[in-house]
Amino acid sequence: MRFQSRGILGLCLACVMTLPAYAQTVSLRYQPPAGMRTAYDMEMSGEGKVQVATQAGAQETPLNLVAGMRASEKVLQAGTDGTRLVEMQVLAANATYNGQSVPLNLAGRTMRFKQDVLGRVYGFEGQAPSSTAVGGAAGFDPLSLVNDLSRVVRFPEKPVSVGQSWRLEYQVRTPSGGAPLVSCESILRQVGNANGRPTATVDHKLRVPLSIEQGGIRLVGTLNANMRSTYYTDYGMLAASQWRAAIRLTAYGVGANGATTVLGSCTIPDLRATVRQSGSS
Repeated sequence: MRFQSRGILGLCLACVMTLPAYAQTVSLRYQPPAGMRTAYDMEMSGEGKVQVATQAGAQETPLNLVAGMRASEKVLQAGTDGTRLVEMQVLAANATYNGQSVPLNLAGRTMRFKQDVLGRVYGFEGQAPSSTAVGGAAGFDPLSLVNDLSRVVRFPEKPVSVGQSWRLEYQVRTPSGGAPLVSCESILRQVGNANGRPTATVDHKLRVPLSIEQGGIRLVGTLNANMRSTYYTDYGMLAASQWRAAIRLTAYGVGANGATTVLGSCTIPDLRATVRQSGSS
C-alpha cells in the first residue's frame, strides 16, 4: 500500500514537472524599452451600403471598400511610472472604394501619444491617419477605425491563466477625437512562442458606441467586434490581430450654432481587418 501511494505521488510529481512553461499564468503589460521601433501592416475590407440624404430623398449606393496602411511606432521615452511616449508615422496607405482607387496622401503623417502599462492611450498630438474620402458622402473613415480599434483594448490588472476570462468597461480616448465607453469581454486562449519570443493569444468581444466628430461631421452609431489578438508578453506589444465587426453609423452635419442635419448613413454587416507586426528593432 505504501509502495502504491509513493508510486502515485511520484507519477503526480512527474506530471507536474513535465508541464510545459506555457501552462503558467501570464502578466500582460505594455513595457517596451525606449528607442524600440516597430512596423505594422493594417488591412481591411468590407461590403455594405451608404445612404445619402438629398432633397429628392435618400439615395442608396453599394459600398465595397478595401484599405491598407503601413505605419511605424517608436518609443521616444519610458517614464519612471511605466508610461511610454510613442510616436507613430504613416509610411504608406492605399484604398479603393467601389473598385476605384482613392488618393489618401497620408505618407509622412505623424502622431504622438502616451501609453501606460495596461495599454491605456491618451495625450494625442499631431495628425491621426484619416481616410474619410474612402467612405463616400457619409464620411466613414475606415483607416481611423482600424487604428482606433488597435488601441482600444486594455490589459487586466492581475495575471491570468489559459482559459480564464475577464470583463472590463472603461472610457477611452481615440486619435479621431472620440471618447466611447467600451465594454470588452476577454479570454486567454493560449500561450506559446513566436519568433523566439513568448506570446499570449486573447479573444476579445467588444461593444463600442461611437460618437466621433471631425471637420463638421458627427458620426454616431455602434460597433460590435470579435477580435483575436496575439501579444508578445516580454514587452506587451501586439504581434498580430484579426477581427470581424458589424457597424452602423449615421452621419450628421454640425452647423456653427450646433444644429445638426442628417447627411446619411453607412452600414457594413461584415467588416474584416488584420493588423500584423512586420518588424522591430
